[in-house]
Amino acid sequence: MNERSIRKLKRKFVGMSTLSFLIVMCFIAGLIYFGNLFIVNTEIHDVLKLIVSNQGELPQSKTTSSKATFESIQEAQKESENMDISIADQLTGFFGLQGTYNTPEFLYSTRFFSVIYPVDSTDRVQVKSTHMASVDDTEAVSLANRLKERVLKFGQYNSYYYQVETLPDGSTIVVVMDCTSQIALSQRILKLAVIFMGFGAVLSFLILRAFSGRIIAPEVRNSENQKRFITNASHELKTPLAVIRANTELTEAMSGETEWTK
Repeated sequence: MNERSIRKLKRKFVGMSTLSFLIVMCFIAGLIYFGNLFIVNTEIHDVLKLIVSNQGELPQSKTTSSKATFESIQEAQKESENMDISIADQLTGFFGLQGTYNTPEFLYSTRFFSVIYPVDSTDRVQVKSTHMASVDDTEAVSLANRLKERVLKFGQYNSYYYQVETLPDGSTIVVVMDCTSQIALSQRILKLAVIFMGFGAVLSFLILRAFSGRIIAPEVRNSENQKRFITNASHELKTPLAVIRANTELTEAMSGETEWTK
């Protein structure tokens, strides 16, 4: 194996190893990002369903204190303990995220508004926007009109998540929650994952390049031993052939060419 072949083998080894490492890193980063996104979406969906079940309001508006609100949420949680635990619940429980909306602080940190469309179109649309100062009633109705016509009844719209459902009395409710912080967190995780993958790929390339000589050393040594064996075998074969040829030529010089010498 000449020097050019050795360099080619080193480049091929470093390239394939770096590519394999990058593929594994992309797979792990993808699992982290989509796993976090799944858990966040599940939590947001649970909060929206909680608001829908309370006629477009948080339980706080139906109690006299935050302590009473917290106790009412706990009671609702106990009632659902006998229900089958979904995969999302298992994941949120495993990562310590289950019940983040079952605390009194949740009542003051959730920013949302709800729009209720009555069964009779002549009745007035009811808007509840006391939990979001950045959106007035006109903007809330305008946004809810667009979301109500969507095929998906739960989803994301810019920095908002929405839920559209039909209430028991036949009216339609649209709940819109501002999830800017959750979306920003997911995007931050994605950017960090991409940055770490880039640094990891560069670092692995440098490490593999530094140690590639040692890694392929056995292959180079085997190639040199093979080359040395072929050289020695060729030399050992040439020596007796040269002696036979010299004796044959001498015999022909003394006795002339025969069919045997020929």
